[in-house]
Amino acid sequence: MKFEFDFSISILVLDSDETSRRLLGETLGALGFTILQADSMENAWNILAQQKADLVMADVFLPDGNGIEFMARLKKERPKIPIIILTTAIDNVTRDELLRNGADGVLAKPFRINLIEELITSTLMKYDTASLSTPVSNHKILVVDDDDNLLYFLLEAIKILGFETMVCRDGTSAKEALSKGKFDLVISDLMLPDTNGVILLKELKKIDPALPIVIVAGYPQVYSPLMAKADGIDGYLGKPFRINQLEQVLSNLLYPQKTPKQQTN
Repeated sequence: MKFEFDFSISILVLDSDETSRRLLGETLGALGFTILQADSMENAWNILAQQKADLVMADVFLPDGNGIEFMARLKKERPKIPIIILTTAIDNVTRDELLRNGADGVLAKPFRINLIEELITSTLMKYDTASLSTPVSNHKILVVDDDDNLLYFLLEAIKILGFETMVCRDGTSAKEALSKGKFDLVISDLMLPDTNGVILLKELKKIDPALPIVIVAGYPQVYSPLMAKADGIDGYLGKPFRINQLEQVLSNLLYPQKTPKQQTN
């Protein structure tokens, strides 16, 4: 089976406050993103002219304009790049107004890491799914996780890709489900309430050695793709992931391409 590495997601952080920009950059870096930084609209446009950005996070207040102006131009010139607006003062009215004006998300300062991860995941997934059509598949995927936020996004993505799913919230129920039913692939989070995801997946391999296994990990510094490969894991997804990454991992494992030798047999 082909082992699939995660792809890098680049985020441009546009904020004139050096401390805020540094802290957000460090947080995003810890989550596994490639970070681009700009302290003004002019610098941001120079960066976008030379480098790829998958998402922009822009503060409302900038030295040469404001985040709303930047967002309007971005939507006109780079409509495929989503933007999250950063602001210190926010209420439901402000949030709704920003969303109506084109923001794909609004994040209030100070930031909470889990909210950053959730917002980025939902924003990127929205853009990814807009261009996808739902295929037909009879493959059944076992998803093992107890995080409601990740489960929601993961199940929505798998549904869009046309696969059937079953959810288990811990390792014990996952082993029971596999012993009673047939699954074509398992996706498990690294952290589970009753066991470690790697330990669980090795136990599932004992039940069905041919079963493709995918691990979902939040911090590559703690558990990297190379570590997963060494543990015999077939696929790796770093949180947050994009739906095209999930699609490629599933495609490589469920529909492996035959070698020329296999095709002639």
